[in-house]
Amino acid sequence: MAQLKQMINKNKFYIIGTLILFLFLFYCSTKLCMNVAPDEYMRYDIPLFIYNHSYLPKGDEKEILNAIWGFSYGFTPYLPSIISFFFMKIASIFTTSPVHLLIVARLTSVLAGHLRFLYVVKLVKKYLIIR
Repeated sequence: MAQLKQMINKNKFYIIGTLILFLFLFYCSTKLCMNVAPDEYMRYDIPLFIYNHSYLPKGDEKEILNAIWGFSYGFTPYLPSIISFFFMKIASIFTTSPVHLLIVARLTSVLAGHLRFLYVVKLVKKYLIIR
């Protein structure tokens, strides 16, 4: 117990900073409108398609084709879309609200941003010898 208290005291600014960053990123993901981020509506179609049909899209399904551009991201479903699908599937146990599913799908980006921050802090500690 004493070691835990000592570790928390030593890293309290780091712990508080990571918590604040996570909460800020999560807050932003809940308040951001759908069409504000570039091409999010096209990217969100992929995890939503996987969620609705339980298989990866081929790319030419009418459900995910963009009417303006004439293509979709379904030809190359990237890993964050697949991870977002798993978050959506877990959240669907509790709710199937489209707003909540969108927020949960964005959780992939929130966690990626948070992990990136943790990695950068670790690199800074290692190479700049900040203790």
